[in-house]
Amino acid sequence: MVKNSTKLKVKDNIKKLYRTPIPQYSRMDYLRLDKNENPASYSRKTVKEMLKTITPQTISAYPEPHTLYDKLARWLGVSVNNIIVCNGSDGAIKSIFEVFVDKGDEVVILDPTYAMYEVYIKMFGAKKVNIRFDANFEISEDKLLSSINSKTALVVIANPNSPTGTVLKKGFLEEVVRKCLKKKAVLLVDEAYYHFYPETMLPLTKKFNNVVITRTFSKAIGMASARLGFAVADKAIIKEMFKVRPMYEVSGFAVKLGEFIIANDYLISRYTEEEREGKEYLTKELKKMGFSVLPGYANFVLAKAGSEGGKIYKFLRSENILITANFSNYLLKNFIRFTTGPKKTMKILVNKLKEYRRSAL
Repeated sequence: MVKNSTKLKVKDNIKKLYRTPIPQYSRMDYLRLDKNENPASYSRKTVKEMLKTITPQTISAYPEPHTLYDKLARWLGVSVNNIIVCNGSDGAIKSIFEVFVDKGDEVVILDPTYAMYEVYIKMFGAKKVNIRFDANFEISEDKLLSSINSKTALVVIANPNSPTGTVLKKGFLEEVVRKCLKKKAVLLVDEAYYHFYPETMLPLTKKFNNVVITRTFSKAIGMASARLGFAVADKAIIKEMFKVRPMYEVSGFAVKLGEFIIANDYLISRYTEEEREGKEYLTKELKKMGFSVLPGYANFVLAKAGSEGGKIYKFLRSENILITANFSNYLLKNFIRFTTGPKKTMKILVNKLKEYRRSAL
C-alpha cells in the first residue's frame, strides 16, 4: 500500500535539532551508576508504605495537586504563590524558556553543563552564549558577568553543575543576580543536586524578583520515575509560568509520592549521609588504583582514565554495571563518571574495577 504524503513544513530550528533516540534496552537489571539516580532504591517496606497512599481514585480521577502545593510550600518555607510543581525539573526549566526566551535572545550557560539547556535554546531559536571551564575546572567570573547584556534574556546555572560537579559560591551568584536585574534578565539556578550540597540560593527568590530556583525529586530523593520537580520564584514569575503549564502539570501518582516523601523526609537525610560515606570510600579506592579523581559536590565522581575509559566502560557493562564514559566534551574526554551511593553499593563497583585491573595486567 502506497502512503499518500507531502513535504511537511517543520520549523527550521527544530529541523536542525538532534535528540538521542530512546535506548531499546532495559537498565533495570544493571547496577545503574550512569545517570546519577539513587542506586540503592527504597526498601520494599517503604515502597509498600508509599503504595498505601494510592487509591482507586488516584488512578481513575484527574490529579489534584493542591495538597502537594500546600505541603511543599510549608516544607520550603515559602508561600504557595511562590511555587509551581512540574513534570520533573525539566518541565520547570522548559516553562522558563517558554515565558522569557524569544527567538534571537541570548541565553548564557556554562560549558559543559546539563544537555537540556542547549536543547531548549535551539528549540526556542535563541543564541547560546557559552562560558567555558578551563583545564582546572574553573570559569572566569569576570567573563560570565561581562556576557550579560541588553540582549540577554536568561542566565542558567546548575549549582552544583553537571557533569563537572563544580559549584559557584553564593556571593558571586548574588553578583550575577544584580547584573541580570540591571539588564532585565532572569537568573535560573538549577539545584537538582541540592541535597548533596545544601548551599541553596532559595533566599534570593525573596530578595530579587528575577531569580528562579528549580529542584527535582529524581536525585537524592530517589523518585526519578515519578517525574516530579518544582520551581520557586517571585509570585509574578510563577503567575506567568502557570499560563504555559499543561492542563495537569503532574500525575496523581507523583502527587501522592511527593507528599509521602515530604512527610518522611528523614529518608532523604539518611540517604545523603549513606551517599557521603560511599563517595568518600570510592574516592579513596580510586586513588589507590592510580586514578586522578575529581569528587565535586554532587552524587558522582569523575575519574581520569585516558584512553582506557572505553575499555573500563565495556568491561563494567559486561558485568552488569553502567557508568558514563566517552564524553565528547573537550574538558571531559579523558574522564569516566561514576554515580555514587551507599558504601555497600560502591564496594561492588570497586571490586569489579579491581577485577578489571587484574585482567588488564
